[in-house]
Amino acid sequence: MKFFYKEQRVRNGYLTAFGLLMISYFLVFYIIHQMEKRSKMVNHTSEVINNLDILLSCIKDAESSFRGFVIARDSTLLDSYEYNNQCFHSTFDVLRKLLISDPVQKHNLDTLLTSVNSKINIISLTIEEARSNQVLNLNILRNRMHQGTYFMDHIRALVFKMQTYESSMLSQRTTEFESISRTLKIVHFTTFIIALLLVIYSMVVFNSVSKAKLRYRGQLEEGIEKLKVANNDLINLRSIEKFAASGRIARAIAHEVRNPLTSISLATEQLGPSITSKDEKMLIEIITRNVDRIHHLILELLNSTKFSQLTLTKQSLNTIVGKALEMAKDRIELHGIKVIRNFSADPCMVEADGDKMTIAILNLLVNAIEAIEEGKGIIEINTSHKSDQCSFTIKDTGVGISGSSLSRIFEPYFTQKENGNGLGLTLTQNIILNHKGNISVESKEGEGTTFTILLNQAD
Repeated sequence: MKFFYKEQRVRNGYLTAFGLLMISYFLVFYIIHQMEKRSKMVNHTSEVINNLDILLSCIKDAESSFRGFVIARDSTLLDSYEYNNQCFHSTFDVLRKLLISDPVQKHNLDTLLTSVNSKINIISLTIEEARSNQVLNLNILRNRMHQGTYFMDHIRALVFKMQTYESSMLSQRTTEFESISRTLKIVHFTTFIIALLLVIYSMVVFNSVSKAKLRYRGQLEEGIEKLKVANNDLINLRSIEKFAASGRIARAIAHEVRNPLTSISLATEQLGPSITSKDEKMLIEIITRNVDRIHHLILELLNSTKFSQLTLTKQSLNTIVGKALEMAKDRIELHGIKVIRNFSADPCMVEADGDKMTIAILNLLVNAIEAIEEGKGIIEINTSHKSDQCSFTIKDTGVGISGSSLSRIFEPYFTQKENGNGLGLTLTQNIILNHKGNISVESKEGEGTTFTILLNQAD
């Protein structure tokens, strides 16, 4: 009887544990489903905000082209006007589809279309008069410009209102996303506790059912692994969202800067033939040279915050790291830095663009070298192979990074160097994310910094 009583206890214990496991798995799958749902909602809101930025940019560019045409009477500028006019309509169609289920935003969008059409009608009328070589009445032109400014202010206000509405929705959805993330961690912890209790129960009460114990333990470990994968996906998603936000900001800044630059370029081109003084020509050249420099800086910013085309080949991670070390060899020797290499015996093959990945690793090496006091530092480099991923870590004994700066190091133009431009780590993150990898950093002031890159192993 005692045996059957103990067997019944074991059976009841396993049934209870199995029930709890099934509930945990159900909760995990439900939470993951909710995370995917919230992620789509966040992406939808971001897409609306981005398209509103594009819409406003198209309108501004169209107005700039129109003004340039009125000033210079250069009909080639109308091509840009027509292009931006088409850009507005195509973007508006996209927004109409995105906001079809939101009556508030749909109403705002219809009001916005009315204002834009009114502004376009004023511009089109002026263009037709200019094309027919009519002499534009100054008072009429001023009146139209005043009306155009009024409609443009109304358009900006409407776009800002719609973006504010979407931003509030984004904040709400982000909060919901974070709440689900916390719930996922709780379920993760609960599942682990269940696993621990199940192991202890099986060892103490009924040691002879080792096979059943191993089977359940395997199921639990599989569940824990799934949770870890889901948690890593969440971390990667946050990195991608942050990078996408930086890209949107970069594009917005680029659009805002390019408009006045275009006007400056047009003005200098118009002034050039009429200037005969040598000093004045030198000043015009200075303006033109600095306008070109600003254009170059804008291109660098955009290139560092957008995904680029990769030429992927199957190659060893050890080989890529070795190339980066060879390129940094002179700097390492010049600073008297000791390098410790712990390369994996397994070469760990990855699908990568060798040149771009070498640049990403070289950027990390240069940062490590510059963070170390000359002749007193160590850089430790490790490559390893775990599961289906290849890992690269670089650890230095430099000055470290403060907690307030650590969360911003991948932001464009954020730098603590006197002569840095703040785009190196942004470009490195761009390259790693473009390879569907992950980059993370740990640092303490006065102790050093460790960067870790994870890449998927090639098939």
